[in-house]
Amino acid sequence: MRTIKKILAVALTLAMVLTIAPTFNTPVKAGDGFNINDIASGVSHTQNPDGTYDVKALKTIAVKLSDLNSKVDNGFKDRYLAGKATVRCDIYKSNGFEGYEATVTPECVGETLKLKVKASYKNKYLCFFIHDSEGGTENLNSEIFKVVPGEIHIDGGPSFGSIYGTKSFLKKNFTIGVNGYGTYRLNDDPDIYTTYKKIVKLYRNGKLVGTLKTEGNQVVFKNIPVSYGKNDTFKAALFMDIEGLEIAGPTTTFKTTSEKVPNIKVLATKISSKKVYLRWQQVGGVSGYYIYMGKKKVKTVGAKTTKKMISKKKAGKNKFKVVPFVKIGKSVYKSSSNKAKPKKNQAKWSRNLVVTSHRYATCDFEVTKISLSGKTYKVTGYALNHRIFKVKKYKSLTIALKVDGKKAFSKKFKRVKLNIGKEKKEKLTFKIKGKAGKDLANGSLSLTVGQDPDWGFKDE
Repeated sequence: MRTIKKILAVALTLAMVLTIAPTFNTPVKAGDGFNINDIASGVSHTQNPDGTYDVKALKTIAVKLSDLNSKVDNGFKDRYLAGKATVRCDIYKSNGFEGYEATVTPECVGETLKLKVKASYKNKYLCFFIHDSEGGTENLNSEIFKVVPGEIHIDGGPSFGSIYGTKSFLKKNFTIGVNGYGTYRLNDDPDIYTTYKKIVKLYRNGKLVGTLKTEGNQVVFKNIPVSYGKNDTFKAALFMDIEGLEIAGPTTTFKTTSEKVPNIKVLATKISSKKVYLRWQQVGGVSGYYIYMGKKKVKTVGAKTTKKMISKKKAGKNKFKVVPFVKIGKSVYKSSSNKAKPKKNQAKWSRNLVVTSHRYATCDFEVTKISLSGKTYKVTGYALNHRIFKVKKYKSLTIALKVDGKKAFSKKFKRVKLNIGKEKKEKLTFKIKGKAGKDLANGSLSLTVGQDPDWGFKDE
């Protein structure tokens, strides 16, 4: 079918050059083709070098059924209205019926067939086909029309409002405000105004990075990449969408500077001679962290990691630093941290160890220091006798510790001997087995102590 159409089109083009087209009152026979005068509304009469005739986009091509009645065959109008004859328009990418796009059925208004030539047809080709088998006409095709841009009158074009971005580390969100609205009218419809849609295009250093449409007052471009540590020039351009045709409007240019990778602070705890526990604050937007022992990089960890156990020979005698980095393509951007010398794995508390008499019986155990070696926790503290009587023992003493929210140890001692006089204190040391590898120096500690003192009175 396409091949037949193409042959017909080529023959038709030659016929237009060598012969005179049928006159208005001459009936058209099947295979002949009806010329520019048959479908004249909104169509220029200048023939192009390729044998086509210009049709302006945003115009209307119209023909009366009564005209086709005399051109094609008597009774065509009645047969069309009865659905026994059809008229359609095929749209092609190029002349000669190549690159078929779509079929459009003209709208019948009264006895007039109208086809709106939209802006989306621009630079494409139109050809009408009549099918009227009862009238002796099958697949009669018209001359070929080329669509060219039509005339548009724009009124009250919008302007940009504020342009701002919500900051993130390497990517930004840009909210583009579009104030006001605009209307347009076609040259052949002077009394009809239509509100157009808005298209906002965002360019980064001259390259298009996003296109959004809106009928409202703003659009939001999300996660737009920014050149790391450098200035970027962004341009937001407004276009008017008129039936598929983009008309350029105002533009706004602005610059941004991305954040640099920040320096961080690292803390180090000596777990053993070969193990060091590191921790640091998280930095948003980075690709990960390099861990150095001395001048040597010993580990690379992910962006969500904020603590790491390093097991290396002589680790306890070295200094450590953690370097956040950002990788973009083949480029790597990084900062640094302090050089952390591992601390002893112990925790200390400053306590009020002043002992005075209370009206109520109390002998608190105040922990002042906990250290860890292997799995053994050494707990040091003071029992404070806040009473005028001598305390002889703890019936029970419970000590429990959590590090970073997890259990390190929990121990209940029974019958802890004491010999503490009136308003005196006694230093106590306990060794408790627990979890190895806990960071006492820099971890988050939760200590619980419970005691039951005994002054030797039967009624207590």
